[in-house]
Amino acid sequence: MTVESDIEESLTFGSGESYGVEFFLKKNFGRLKGWTSYTLSKTTQTFPELNFGEPFPFTYDRRHNLSIVATYAINEYWSFATDFVFRTGSAYTLPPGRIPVTDGTLYDGWYNDYTTRNNTRQRSYHRLDVSFSYKKERTIFKKKYESEWIFGVYNIYSRQNPYFVYLTVDHQTQLPVAREVSLLPIVPSVSFNFKF
Repeated sequence: MTVESDIEESLTFGSGESYGVEFFLKKNFGRLKGWTSYTLSKTTQTFPELNFGEPFPFTYDRRHNLSIVATYAINEYWSFATDFVFRTGSAYTLPPGRIPVTDGTLYDGWYNDYTTRNNTRQRSYHRLDVSFSYKKERTIFKKKYESEWIFGVYNIYSRQNPYFVYLTVDHQTQLPVAREVSLLPIVPSVSFNFKF
């Protein structure tokens, strides 16, 4: 067994470039409050020993990133809040082809041909969250405290946002397919907070 003494010889070094512009608008007066932000950006990496030395998107590169948050005071006790987010899907590497392998079973008969890095993207991510809150000042043991009930729904239209992608083979057609895995569909919630 050989132990590598100089770890820098086993690593690949490169550089990255990131640029963009961000817009932010906020309203913090009146019954309707909230803010909106939008970011347009691009982030790439260049490694001489990877991707034929050509720049490729960073995994977490997000070309578009939008957030809209709003709260509305219905009356003295009740308020409504909503939060919408949208962002470009993550970049990942999809092999453009496969090569049959006859020796051994390491690749299950096929070897994926990875030529370029982060050459495709997942579907865009977006969701809408809403909540109602009931806030009231109460008294216990002659001490005042603030209580709040929050009734919320995460991802109200149950968007199946991609979490990661894995490669497999369709058993009927024997053709390679990329399948997305999604997490957290619509999730209702109830919480109670208090503050002395």
